[in-house]
Amino acid sequence: MACNSTDLTSLRIGDDTVERTDNFRYLGSVLDASGDIDRDIKARISAAWAKWREVTGVICDPKMPVKLKGQVYKTIIRPVLTYGSEAWPVLERHRQLLHVTEMNMLRWMYDPHLITLAQSGKVLLMMQGYTFHKGGGDRVAGGIRWRCSSGKKRCNAYVVLSEDDQTVLKANINHNDHERPSYVQMSDGTYVKI
Repeated sequence: MACNSTDLTSLRIGDDTVERTDNFRYLGSVLDASGDIDRDIKARISAAWAKWREVTGVICDPKMPVKLKGQVYKTIIRPVLTYGSEAWPVLERHRQLLHVTEMNMLRWMYDPHLITLAQSGKVLLMMQGYTFHKGGGDRVAGGIRWRCSSGKKRCNAYVVLSEDDQTVLKANINHNDHERPSYVQMSDGTYVKI
């Protein structure tokens, strides 16, 4: 294999001719003649899912603490997914593929209807396809008020977390199927419903 080369001469080692190929695997990474990393990323994703299946009994057990599941994921699965990534010329589509894979794994690890994940100081909640963002970090009577969204739908949520912000004790989602009215501020300071 030669990267971006038009030289078609064959390579000989002694009396043997080395077969020309478009890609090959070296130390777990897939090298491509075009210099692209698509095959390498797909191979990393496949390897990460294989490793995920090996530890499925631990990370999908509802009796396991969320923090321990996160540690197992970070120490066993994520390194397999990102192996060799220091040398990748990453594009946005590659970043998106890795993000989708990671989110799918996390959804399977936790209850598919309710996910709590402490990650870099932020708590991310997902419930029934909605993504929740802490709405200003309001702590109200032992709970946290969250904003949630799913596509164009919006809702408000009131979530009560445990002391360590790892376990959801109670969740109340207020969702209105009808769109909330939108308002525009006019030059005189009044608001007009659109």
